[in-house]
Amino acid sequence: MTSNRLREHRLAAEMTQIEVAEAIKVTQPTYQRWEKGAQVPPAKIKALAKLFNSTEDRLLGVNAPIVAAFYDDTAPTEHQYYGEVSFHFASGGKPLVLSISEEVRVQFSRAMMGSSYFIPIRSLTNQLVAIRRDAIADIYFCSEAHDDYGPEHETYERPSNLQYPDNRDWEIIESIVLDFGETDYDKESLERLKRAICGPPKEVIEQDLASGKVTQEQVDEVKKLVEKNLDEAEKLSLRCVYQLSSGARRELSFESERKMYDAFSDIFDGKYIPTFGARYIQAVPYHHYLFLNPAAVDFISVPTHRYQIGLAAAEAGEDDDDDDDWE
Repeated sequence: MTSNRLREHRLAAEMTQIEVAEAIKVTQPTYQRWEKGAQVPPAKIKALAKLFNSTEDRLLGVNAPIVAAFYDDTAPTEHQYYGEVSFHFASGGKPLVLSISEEVRVQFSRAMMGSSYFIPIRSLTNQLVAIRRDAIADIYFCSEAHDDYGPEHETYERPSNLQYPDNRDWEIIESIVLDFGETDYDKESLERLKRAICGPPKEVIEQDLASGKVTQEQVDEVKKLVEKNLDEAEKLSLRCVYQLSSGARRELSFESERKMYDAFSDIFDGKYIPTFGARYIQAVPYHHYLFLNPAAVDFISVPTHRYQIGLAAAEAGEDDDDDDDWE
């Protein structure tokens, strides 16, 4: 894993390595080495921050936590919490409610005026969702001021409170869920997210219980909340979810980010053509694969950070082993 976020920012800017290299006056191989983790000279990291409209700390992956901003017009619109959007489907399937930023609200509203078969939307809770245009019955945008999510507010499945706009945070959350790879991240970020998901450390809870600061009932409530948070963290950081037009929901666990990207890239890029019919989707080679007809789903949701890792791998030309291995 590289220690910087250059590739992520370049892809967000829709630039090639050659274009970036030319813009900051270095060779493409030199810039490529930086993306793979080589040290970037101070003058060049400053130039890259200006090019990507970011900060040096964010490019180096050492920035302060990025949070969803509430009532803060000075924050970037991509981080400003707008509220929720609720999708109701013509087939009568379960509505989908997403927490979104101000920027996403504007982007999706504009995209609705287009003609792509699927419309992508990104939530503040690490969901990159492709909504099939013809599956939509109606859509309600509800700002935080209304706080009812839409006309069926009594029955909606509420979105998670794990609102972290930064992909780096979701990489750390994934490592917490899997209990693997935590040493790849800085201690401060790891402890911050562990506390948000898992609550106070066990020894702190035991001390507070012994001193009478908390009751056993309060401890039990914390344990229930932690269990809920871990379940949400696992789904949001690892699982692909799609809803059939029948209303049934399915979950998929992909072995690699590249396989996830390859399965759905044309859908999220707006290039999907329904005449292709069912497609082969390889979640885990040989052990778990399926054929899915995207024209028969209401929506497809993938973890944003994993999809973008897969995009970066594809853009870098990294091959995935065991392609088409169903025998």
